[in-house]
Amino acid sequence: MRNKGLIITNIVILSLIVIVLIFVLFVCINGKFKVFNFGIRSNNKICDETYDIQKISNIEILSNFGDVEVKESNDENIKVLVYGKSKDNLEIDSSNENELKIEYKEENKINFGFNQSSNIILYIPNTYSEKINIDTKCGDAEIEDFKNATINIDANYGDIKIGDVKNVTIKNDCGDVKIKSILNKLNIKSSYGDIKIDKLELNENSFIKSDLGDIKIEETNDIYIETDVSLGDAKVNNNNRHSEIILSIENNLGDIKVNN
Repeated sequence: MRNKGLIITNIVILSLIVIVLIFVLFVCINGKFKVFNFGIRSNNKICDETYDIQKISNIEILSNFGDVEVKESNDENIKVLVYGKSKDNLEIDSSNENELKIEYKEENKINFGFNQSSNIILYIPNTYSEKINIDTKCGDAEIEDFKNATINIDANYGDIKIGDVKNVTIKNDCGDVKIKSILNKLNIKSSYGDIKIDKLELNENSFIKSDLGDIKIEETNDIYIETDVSLGDAKVNNNNRHSEIILSIENNLGDIKVNN
């Protein structure tokens, strides 16, 4: 009887451990408990510089540990603000012709405490009509309205929020994607996370591919939307099969809903 009781106790303990591990994995994937860094944003300003917009036609932002924000500026210049641990972690290069490269590197340790993460804030005139390339390993990315710009984002862990932009290409491993509107072309590949788009005005063929998560689009222009769902439901209203513009949506596990 004593051995039987010990076995039952061990089973209960192991079951609790498994439940805790599953819970931690779930909340990490959903970004609700940000184990890798997402504690408190640093208030230590390590950069405050201004660049002439006329000399820049390509912007590269690379960060392995913190958030990236691209905001509308109040003048015709590009302003770079960076908050982080040390200026030694930051490299800004404008020596290449027409390119501004901002890179923040910091050792990323698993920590359940209150690590301070970096924050890169870029102010750009809303008339900017070139490329903005963002590569983040662990952190959120937020872009305001740039109706003439092309946005390229490669993210590992973190949510993505975008305003009104012309073109978007996104590769996201883990995190939600929210977009206000796309005015020309859209390409999204997402492994884990929901995708929500308020409005699409597509002039070129586009695609959305998701492994796990729901895809919801509120409104599109007069295009044809083809869907492929492995496990989930697909509902598309007002679909024009005769349109020359095609939006392909593929989802392995999750629903597709286009309201229109």
